[in-house]
Amino acid sequence: MFLLDPRTTPKQPYRPPQPQRPPRSRRPTPAPDTFLADLALPLAYASAAVLSVVLLLALGHRYALVAIVLFGCLAAIAAVPARLVWSPVIGLVCWLFVDGFLLGSGGALALRTGYDRLALIVIPAACAGSAVGALLRRRSRR
Repeated sequence: MFLLDPRTTPKQPYRPPQPQRPPRSRRPTPAPDTFLADLALPLAYASAAVLSVVLLLALGHRYALVAIVLFGCLAAIAAVPARLVWSPVIGLVCWLFVDGFLLGSGGALALRTGYDRLALIVIPAACAGSAVGALLRRRSRR
């Protein structure tokens, strides 16, 4: 039993007692990166301008339903990273481009055709759907 003999076992260096840490409190989750959320409205505006030019060059004023669907998709995609306050504004910007340049002529707004009314329904509905999806995603993170 000389291994357990206190005279032969090496002594441990002295370690002062460590202070006890306070219990961890529940911290709020860090805010997500807001860079893309801040740029969502300017990116939606620039994307709508580019998409309207491409559609005018490719299709002209024909195929209004295709333009409405594409702008609805653009509004839905642009509203996902945006702040919830900007989602209706993104829908309005997309609708203004559809009605002013693709359905109307020369940027003049006119609610004359059924396509104008359809665009007024489809594009805000796409924004509202993506805003609800973004809201649910943010609630599930918490």
